[in-house]
Amino acid sequence: MNIKFNLTKNKKNYKVSVRVYYKNFDVSLNLDLFAFSDDEWDFSCETFRDNPEANEKLLELKSTLLKRYNRDFTKGVLINKSWLQEIVKEVFDRPTNEVALINNDKDIYIVDFSNYWLKTFADSWKTSPKETMSKLVKSQYQKFVDIFSDFQDQKKVRYTLHSLTQDDVYEFSNWLEEDDYNSATIERNIGRLKFFLNRASEMSLKVSQVRNQRIYIDKESSEVESVYLNEEEIKKIYNLDLSHDFELDNARDNLVISCFSGLRVSDLMTGLKTDNIKEGFISVKTKKTKTFVTIPVHFYCESILRKRFGQLPKKTTTFEYNRLIRLICQLAEIDNQILAKVWNKDKKRKEIKYVKKYEAIGSHTARRSFASNLYGKVPNEVIQSVAGWSSSEMLAYYNKTSKKEYAQQLKEFWGK
Repeated sequence: MNIKFNLTKNKKNYKVSVRVYYKNFDVSLNLDLFAFSDDEWDFSCETFRDNPEANEKLLELKSTLLKRYNRDFTKGVLINKSWLQEIVKEVFDRPTNEVALINNDKDIYIVDFSNYWLKTFADSWKTSPKETMSKLVKSQYQKFVDIFSDFQDQKKVRYTLHSLTQDDVYEFSNWLEEDDYNSATIERNIGRLKFFLNRASEMSLKVSQVRNQRIYIDKESSEVESVYLNEEEIKKIYNLDLSHDFELDNARDNLVISCFSGLRVSDLMTGLKTDNIKEGFISVKTKKTKTFVTIPVHFYCESILRKRFGQLPKKTTTFEYNRLIRLICQLAEIDNQILAKVWNKDKKRKEIKYVKKYEAIGSHTARRSFASNLYGKVPNEVIQSVAGWSSSEMLAYYNKTSKKEYAQQLKEFWGK
């Protein structure tokens, strides 16, 4: 599906329009966004030149259209002008209760309310008859708020207290799992999300009923293979000729750098700058643990930087990155059958089934690959220090070398 924004002249000024088209349908609609002259509009980027608030809305509309199209198309919903009008109205029309609360975001948005509650009420919140919320517990709830804020930033959505849906919560759960949080941590974060929704409800704010709905979290299964890319597979990816496609070439380079640096996708996409790479080393403060790590630059990464004249590959969203790296792994013929947990779009949750390996690749695969490919080849404390793991238990958790691969190593040893 294609989405285009354009600026067209009317009697008094210029107005922004949106066009959505794909195969047999082509619909357009004027938006309530205006400009006094076409100098205010960047026709190549399809955005305003100096209006970040309006551009943020256009990005939100584009994201919502893509998400809604994928959902509605699979359900047989008619895609026409009425469909487009409904989505535009949803994105641009603030609810009536919000209009009266301008500049009072804490009464509207989940993150704003949560930060407000922690600052105002946490110290007096009773956790037992004689105790109030401790600094440690308060910091744990603040960490949830930071995590949820990262989630909505990557989704390009600002979630409201009253409109959060069960599907949104499952997407949050899936996002956490993609980032390798275990099921207990995911369950705890969803519990904290419901905690803040309940506090908002107690303050007579309009709050989604998702706070009362059960969210199913799948436990880890020993049968499921945790996916990583071995060195031969990374080599195949590195050697792919993707010069015909800028996006694929860019995503491939990001994937290779991540596989040989062990950086989390949040650090790769937001924290890593060219200034962090000096004299053959990457030095960066990690976003999740706030620790500094120093990583030697692998020769594959050196080659990528030379190809790009010393610049890093372009950043992208986690959603788009996941889509592209799965396609890249498919092109590299990383397609052996594995038993894995994969996202079911209809059920809005993960399920265990046999899939081709490239289908189970995600943004966190690279960090697992880093640990698994080095495990047993260099001292554990070296891997821990470089990747920023605080314990050998965490390193062991990230090592996803399979039993069959260990057996193959023993077979090769006996054959010497």
